[in-house]
Amino acid sequence: MARILVLGAGFAGLWAALGAARKRDEIGARAADTEILVIDRNAYHNIRVRNYEVDLADVAL
Repeated sequence: MARILVLGAGFAGLWAALGAARKRDEIGARAADTEILVIDRNAYHNIRVRNYEVDLADVAL
């Protein structure tokens, strides 16, 4: 079995895993033959909205 390991589950890591799954489907490989594994230090995906701004007190979410 082939294994694709993606380190990091940020946006780039998730897109890499999705792209690998898409390519696996395009070439006709079975999911059982290729494992795509995403590893991250957190058990969740953190979406940081507008955290680049200095003062977030007036930001409505």
